[in-house]
Amino acid sequence: MTPAVLGLVLFASVAHALWNIAAKSVSGKGYAFVLAYHGLSAILLAPIAIWLLASGTHEFSPSLLGAAALSAIFHIAYSVSLQSGYDHAPLGVVYPTARGVGPIITIIIAVLFLGERPTPPETIGAFVVIAGIAVVTVRPKGAGGG
Repeated sequence: MTPAVLGLVLFASVAHALWNIAAKSVSGKGYAFVLAYHGLSAILLAPIAIWLLASGTHEFSPSLLGAAALSAIFHIAYSVSLQSGYDHAPLGVVYPTARGVGPIITIIIAVLFLGERPTPPETIGAFVVIAGIAVVTVRPKGAGGG
């Protein structure tokens, strides 16, 4: 990995962490926050999309529009769910749960709808992720909630 790539990865990880801290800090205003950052993302990325379509790099098609719309719906639903989680639980519970549930849902969809068959190491990995989610979310009876 070149120093430039490492620098970009480190910058992205810090930006990601700061974004999640900011998201956690806007309790009670989650929908506005979600609307603001998705709207800003759309505005910032629109010129790139226009350039890609105008340059002929990508052809406009109904399937492209459908995929973009479906992606937007999933991202907004995820963002609203994440914001709701941040309003009701600590960052150290919500973030790992949100990050772990995505791969598990992906595996379930791949198996049920795409005919994928996970290898034993992949299956073990999925159960490790599920165990990790359980470790941060399941509280023993009688344990104090924090």
